[in-house]
Amino acid sequence: MPKPKNIVLVAEGCPACAEVKEQLGKNKNYEILDVTTNDKALRLARKLGVTGVPTFLVTRKNGQVCALKDDGTVDKCIEKPTKK
Repeated sequence: MPKPKNIVLVAEGCPACAEVKEQLGKNKNYEILDVTTNDKALRLARKLGVTGVPTFLVTRKNGQVCALKDDGTVDKCIEKPTKK
């Protein structure tokens, strides 16, 4: 079973997002999703109440996706997203 990926929500034109994307480079442990161009990213952001980017999301072993606060603690979780 593949390891669940962590997700970083970013937006075009966001300087902090550009820095995160540069720092992560081709790190295969992260999936970078742009909320301005990706419907999956936008749905996740809305469900989790994300109000700013970049936002790091972690996938727990039980399939929950959780948004992290700036201090690294869990803010809010949702059940495993369904594909549409």
